[in-house]
Amino acid sequence: MFQIPPPELALTCVRAVRSGAAGPDGLTDLQAAVVGTVAGNLFSTPVDPFGLEAVTPAQVADEVTDPVLRHQVVVGMLGLSLMAHPPDPDGPARIGSYARALGVDEHMLAATRHYVEGHRRRVLFDVARHGMFRPLLRREVDERGLVPLVRQVGALEGWTEDAALADRFRALEDHPAGSWGRVLWEFYDAHAWPLPGEKGAVPQVTSEHDWVHVLSGYPTTPLGEIQVNAFMAAGAPDDVAFSILFFAMGVYETGAISIPLGPSHVGTLAAEPDGGAQFADALRRGAACRVDSLSMDHWAHAERPLTEVREELGVGPKHLDGPDPTPSVPTEVVVQG
Repeated sequence: MFQIPPPELALTCVRAVRSGAAGPDGLTDLQAAVVGTVAGNLFSTPVDPFGLEAVTPAQVADEVTDPVLRHQVVVGMLGLSLMAHPPDPDGPARIGSYARALGVDEHMLAATRHYVEGHRRRVLFDVARHGMFRPLLRREVDERGLVPLVRQVGALEGWTEDAALADRFRALEDHPAGSWGRVLWEFYDAHAWPLPGEKGAVPQVTSEHDWVHVLSGYPTTPLGEIQVNAFMAAGAPDDVAFSILFFAMGVYETGAISIPLGPSHVGTLAAEPDGGAQFADALRRGAACRVDSLSMDHWAHAERPLTEVREELGVGPKHLDGPDPTPSVPTEVVVQG
């Protein structure tokens, strides 16, 4: 899970991320906005992003010794590098030098290199082999077996249905008003989406992500998808956290990944007036969440009031206003003055 660096290391971590991610012309305006917001709002260390001095891999290794912080520095570099368009061709090699100095083995470094080199199929292979879907699919097979999973894939293609799964989701309509499960049903109904198990629906493994849309209050727009994945990544186990965010950035920010249910996008964050700050605020809220919001047992809380679940799990208010996918139980917004 995302770890806030101690005050004495915060500036070093920020300088390190800037040093690895910035191209020869320095930070882009978007990258600078993200760095400034993360440093000020998450690390309580206000900085001038454009005035940050570079730091060498050896200097970072000398000062940052915690393995978790070392990994976060590297994935911070990778995440920030994905916000530059076109990508810096030397970025992966530069970030790799920091990763080696810090002893960090992050599989999405190879995926980033393949993206920069234009090898989209290799990017997909990297994500499939090392991403967040593997543990979710394994749990699905362990709980329900392989045949229901095959049926769900057939449902996505419109060949068949998984009636038992569809009935389970359909029953959420009868849950108490304002409950997490009922609001999820309203979420599907508002979008006129088929329920998991019905023809044309996403598999249940994808629906786990939809529970978090409702929990966090981020919409299904390109920006909202980046936000909800940043929220999930900040609270996920260290070995899969960045793959969650990399996948979303690949679909909605770099356009390197295509999915069956919608088009890819390029430059989503820069197209929004406060895209960088919205991204950083999603990281802040996800870091404060007390559980892995993607892999937790959502069904165990389906009948509980969503507001109660949010409070228990530490899902605090947004600091920036934005559309909410669940107007029946809106996410609280506390705008900083």
